[in-house]
Amino acid sequence: MTVGGVVECRMRSSRLPGKMLQEVMPGFTLLDAVVLRARKSRRLEKVVVATTVEGTDNPIVAHCRNRGYPVFRGSEDDVLARTLAACDAHGIDVLSRLTGDNPFVDGAAIDDLIAFWEAGAYDYACTTLMGHSANWIAERTFPRGVSMEVLRVELLKRVEPEIALPLERQSPTFFIYDRPERFRLGAFLAEGAYAAWRHPELRMTVDTADDLELARRLLAELAPGDPAGFSTGAAIALLAARPDLQAINAHVQHNVISQMKVTT
Repeated sequence: MTVGGVVECRMRSSRLPGKMLQEVMPGFTLLDAVVLRARKSRRLEKVVVATTVEGTDNPIVAHCRNRGYPVFRGSEDDVLARTLAACDAHGIDVLSRLTGDNPFVDGAAIDDLIAFWEAGAYDYACTTLMGHSANWIAERTFPRGVSMEVLRVELLKRVEPEIALPLERQSPTFFIYDRPERFRLGAFLAEGAYAAWRHPELRMTVDTADDLELARRLLAELAPGDPAGFSTGAAIALLAARPDLQAINAHVQHNVISQMKVTT
């Protein structure tokens, strides 16, 4: 079974267009930070960038080829189809789904999440996505943006014909983690070795210009010149201790998929 990470990204972000190729430190883009940090995982055998066939994403493809990142192009709106096709093209059987707006993923945490998923014989396991579901009553304990998930590609393929709502196809695993009565779901909590990471009040994702500014500030203090040169735990500790940094994006409202489903 090949275990792989797929990084979903595109240039036409609704709140911060072009963010994927914005620098988070000199010489490194937001996309670089995500890929290089995911590559620290010992379990991920490959990390693939999945972007779209639209001309606006040609710069992402060029950047990936220049950096030597595997890249796949698929549908812009049907992210589920794009993700599954990327897995097929690169022979991925176990998927760690990543998104381009989360530069504080952690390779070691990905490994521990996969081990947790295996040990519990779960269909699906994640760190933060339960916060999007009105049906999966599990506590989100990690900061927003410290987001990792794992499942078998075969499961996603099996349920794919049932997934018809556009919003659910844009958020490929929502169909699964919104149905706890049907699937065995594992909530990977910030406890034990991750107890110090338990800061659900913190926002570490990049959706807006202020989010990007915070990421730049954190990276500059933690590891100048190497976006993968520190643990996510160190980033959480720094942000938790600095109200001035938290204030940079404290006003940003986070999109919640279950709420969007009701109003769309």
